[in-house]
Amino acid sequence: MAETLDGLLRPLRFAARRDFANLQKIKGLQASLTRALQQAGAALGAREAAALSELIEGLDGLGLEDKKRRVAALLARLEPGTSAASPTPGPQPVRRPAPAKPKTRASSPPKPRPKAVSADTAAEAPPRTAQLNKAAPKASVKRTGKRLPMAQAQPGTPLLEVVGVGPKTAERMAAKGLVTTQDALFFLPRKYEDRSTYRPIAELVAGDRVSVQGVVRIARARPAGRGKRVFEMVVADDSGSVNCRFFRFYQSQMDSRFPLGTQVVVSGAVTQWGAMRQMVHPEVEVVGEQGSQPEGVVPVYGDIEGVPAKKLRTMLKGLAQAAGHLVQDPLPPALLQRHGLARLPEAIVQAHLPTPDDVDSAQADGQPVLRMRRRLVFDELLYFQLALASTRASRDAQPGLTHQPPGPWQSIAKQLLPFSLTGAQTRALERIAADLAAPVPMNRLLQGDVGSGKTAVAFVAMAIVHACGRQSALLAPTEILAEQHFHKAQSLMQPLGIRVALLTGSTKASERKWMLSQLRAGELHLLIGTHAILEPAVTFKDLGLTIVDEQHRFGVQQRALLMDKGRTCGPDVLVMTATPIPRTLALTAYGDLRVSVIDELPPGRSPTKTRVFSARQRETALTALKAELAEGRQAYVVFPLIEASEKLELKAATEEVKGLQEALPGFEVALLHGRMRPDEKAEIMQRFASAQAQVLVSTTVIEVGIDVANATVMMIENAERFGLSQLHQLRGRVGRGQHRGHCFLMAGADGAEGRERLAVLEASHDGFYVAERDLEIRGPGEMLGTRQSGLPDLVLADVVRDAEVVEFARDEAFALLEADPQLSRPEHRALAEELRRRFADKVGLASVG
Repeated sequence: MAETLDGLLRPLRFAARRDFANLQKIKGLQASLTRALQQAGAALGAREAAALSELIEGLDGLGLEDKKRRVAALLARLEPGTSAASPTPGPQPVRRPAPAKPKTRASSPPKPRPKAVSADTAAEAPPRTAQLNKAAPKASVKRTGKRLPMAQAQPGTPLLEVVGVGPKTAERMAAKGLVTTQDALFFLPRKYEDRSTYRPIAELVAGDRVSVQGVVRIARARPAGRGKRVFEMVVADDSGSVNCRFFRFYQSQMDSRFPLGTQVVVSGAVTQWGAMRQMVHPEVEVVGEQGSQPEGVVPVYGDIEGVPAKKLRTMLKGLAQAAGHLVQDPLPPALLQRHGLARLPEAIVQAHLPTPDDVDSAQADGQPVLRMRRRLVFDELLYFQLALASTRASRDAQPGLTHQPPGPWQSIAKQLLPFSLTGAQTRALERIAADLAAPVPMNRLLQGDVGSGKTAVAFVAMAIVHACGRQSALLAPTEILAEQHFHKAQSLMQPLGIRVALLTGSTKASERKWMLSQLRAGELHLLIGTHAILEPAVTFKDLGLTIVDEQHRFGVQQRALLMDKGRTCGPDVLVMTATPIPRTLALTAYGDLRVSVIDELPPGRSPTKTRVFSARQRETALTALKAELAEGRQAYVVFPLIEASEKLELKAATEEVKGLQEALPGFEVALLHGRMRPDEKAEIMQRFASAQAQVLVSTTVIEVGIDVANATVMMIENAERFGLSQLHQLRGRVGRGQHRGHCFLMAGADGAEGRERLAVLEASHDGFYVAERDLEIRGPGEMLGTRQSGLPDLVLADVVRDAEVVEFARDEAFALLEADPQLSRPEHRALAEELRRRFADKVGLASVG
């Protein structure tokens, strides 16, 4: 029984240390406690286990103060001598010896232990911080319980109780959510390195990750500027030498470990520093006089601050040998058989203990790939898809607003728009109108190229909501784009009696005050604006629809704030993006949303002609630009932000304008940049929109959300610094009138590789093809912005390489929840628990798109 209590008490005591300071670091506490409770359930008795389960349920989703109270209640119930009466058939808790008291200058009388807290009142119990700290002073560090040899570790064994895991290491692991052996086993390698042979130093090439064996010829610390020091160690073999540099080191330790003449094995990434090959912070192992055997295939893990890579690898190897085969497989056997997947214990053991026989013959980018990888990738994607599917199912179960206008939506569109909808716009609106009419919240992603007509679709959706007596809000990422939407909305919607307002950071206080009062009274029907809309003072009488334009520019929290402005329940939500998103990426980044695609341009629009120019061809590009200007057309010139500094950005922009003015005599060149005042921006934009300025130089992509029909040239400097999808969006900004657009991609001096990548845009105008290539080159995080997109933290899965697994993991996730929405069947309970362990603290905001 004592060991049973330890499995529950250790994580709780660790969480309560230092006035609950550790509680903010721990991830997956609920899952760890649930596993420990499952192991202890029979010993505790049904009633006691049920009461504890009630306290543990939902723990990770609580705010910090509520979580403190819940941990305090759990500890008060579990601490020996204070537990409520055990159920009749179950045994009483075993009293454990009290931990050693800390040394103090004067003895003090013992404090009474906190009283037991019932399950009914646990949530309201205040934190008993002082009593908790006195009851178990530094228990998690001093380990009053018996420690287990690593070879005897079980999946539920706290890492703190395993021989070979020190208190500091356990604390650092816990900060990553790794509290038990099983938690650690699920900390999977990011990749593998082949250290099966030692490479001669003379053959090292920058970019390789290799192992070499040699002798320490030089080992010294030297100044590195600004009061910093670097430790340099030169390792040589018969063919040459490599310089190893360490910027974080203890000199006494380095001097004692690596005296001159020491034979070492060095493993790491090779870089070139001038004429010298070097490795920065490589792994270094001292070997005997007879040398050492190569390590073979080595797992490479993510960083855990304060835990060296080799120590982490050794620890996880030992835990995998001891407990890897005991890990429970939560997936039903029928599912595994259907897809030919390995059992989880085998895959976990192989992940941490790879052998050359485990490596697939097909390797990725020259790196080893394990045969069991497919099972682990499937797990990663399945749980993420289950999280998305459960979020979508729970959201669909919530009551929503019903927007059923008096007449068909086609009549509203005909009154609103002076042009006919394309087939793709019509299909998108049919789905949106059906979503609006349904009594569940709409959450739809509308994607399509720049100029495909997403804004027109959004205006029709807002007009439908107005016909139902409710308000709408449209959130844009920049003031320029918000103003553009506002002017379009005014011209289209005011004739229908729809009152529109614009709210940005530049709105005057008096105008803002009037606007907010009109909004609360319901006199304003549509509010268009920037982040200013998200402020608490902005309240609606009856918000029915929120639309987010260029949604990846906004964080999840920001989108959640907009949804919270509904009166009785969340408004319907439509998010829009001009970035064509490949299917596999859409299924991961936006898997909980329903997706509509506008995949055709309005009549009369021709694809923009794209051409890549080298630095030597600059005069040719300028000549083509002058020819368009001479015909009365206009042009944009965009260049990337070279460094994250507005001052440098402004200096570069100013120099660019001067150079263009000299190259384009007789034409006005205007500059638009982020440091301008709003009135200055408005004046520049007005000059360009009225064709008084023929060329507009912009410092950032953000400022180019502009619609000027007469602009036919988009010249992009240093185009290789942009992503392909960004370039595709930019070229969509021109040729929006009756004249064809031209995009000039000016390649810098970064070599043939950059120009080869840009050639994709010359070859295709298909935004989805371009996006697929962009995804292959840059990965999903760079393409959408990882921090904004809500992408999962995938360790092994790659949405490009594992596209097939993405598809069937999604199918399985939705099928599982359709058959068992709560995953409450006996065969699915372990699956549900693992889902909570992985995503309890991550899926709460998935419903905001």
